[in-house]
Amino acid sequence: MENNKKANPSHFSIFLAIYYLWWMNDCKNPVTISREEIMKTSRIFSTATYHKCMKELHFWKIIEYKPSFNPYKGSEVKINKLDEPIATLK
Repeated sequence: MENNKKANPSHFSIFLAIYYLWWMNDCKNPVTISREEIMKTSRIFSTATYHKCMKELHFWKIIEYKPSFNPYKGSEVKINKLDEPIATLK
């Protein structure tokens, strides 16, 4: 994300929250997340910002995001390979 001019601190914060949960789950993909948990960990307080960042992280192929649309079932997130360069947006 460092070369992506459109990435902002909210993207980094949400990604790090996801990464933390992934790491706590023994680095197994996919990891199940809840919006509330990610927002609390990342200190993002706007649901609009959360959804925008998740959509963009998925679009940039940093993560694969499968929302559940069910408040009782978490969404699935897969962290893509971290050792491969990610295409930058112009």
